[in-house]
Amino acid sequence: MEKIVYISTLGINKKEKRANLDPIIAALRGIRLDRIYKFYFLTEKYESTIKSEIESHFFFPKDTVNYLIIDPFDYESVLNSVLEIHSLHKDLKVDFIVNVTGGTKVMSLGAFMGANLIGARIQYIKAPDKFNHNLNERNTFIDIEMPSVPISDITNVQKVILFVLNSNMKNKKKPEILNQSELAVEINEPKWRKYWRDSKTTKMKGQNLSYHVKKLEKHKLLIRSHNVEDNRAFELRLTRMGTILANYLIRT
Repeated sequence: MEKIVYISTLGINKKEKRANLDPIIAALRGIRLDRIYKFYFLTEKYESTIKSEIESHFFFPKDTVNYLIIDPFDYESVLNSVLEIHSLHKDLKVDFIVNVTGGTKVMSLGAFMGANLIGARIQYIKAPDKFNHNLNERNTFIDIEMPSVPISDITNVQKVILFVLNSNMKNKKKPEILNQSELAVEINEPKWRKYWRDSKTTKMKGQNLSYHVKKLEKHKLLIRSHNVEDNRAFELRLTRMGTILANYLIRT
């Protein structure tokens, strides 16, 4: 499991005149802290108390926590900070995570675009509804998935693969995860074949299907993993973005 370089925008609570660390604290609770190689926060104003508070809250080793000063209303300032951090660690085997919750909308946008450019995971922390008085409600941890392909580039066969996996997931009588061999059977059924069949292809064969499955995996629309009992077999399930696109495309 790779170490993590964690980057987070940091907002300032103007009313209380302090840094708003809540989104950072909520996010890091979901990560094994021994995986954090470096932690960077992007802030408009640096105070030594911010760094020490983060270090003491999570017992990070010395020199783990760092910061970059940014202009909270300059999109490029934030984006370039993310790129600068990436350049410092790009030769290491580390995963990059960018938390875009804190600060101004411009800060979030700049960090979001920077994360996309470096191929980082993007996180957002949705705070509980202040009008909801359910005391058990906690912050909602959201991983933002970005597909690496526009909808127009998804082929008919790939659309049907998404449809079949999504339909299977919605059917409570069926398992959420399909074997690739099971997908090959389903995709050739009349109700699905009508979506992709053309004059050249009358039946979807394993090798052709495998090609399209790998494409969708590359585009982060599905996850392909080895079967526990049979390492030669692959199991397939949709990512969150794969599910969203499947629900949209079936209507168009």
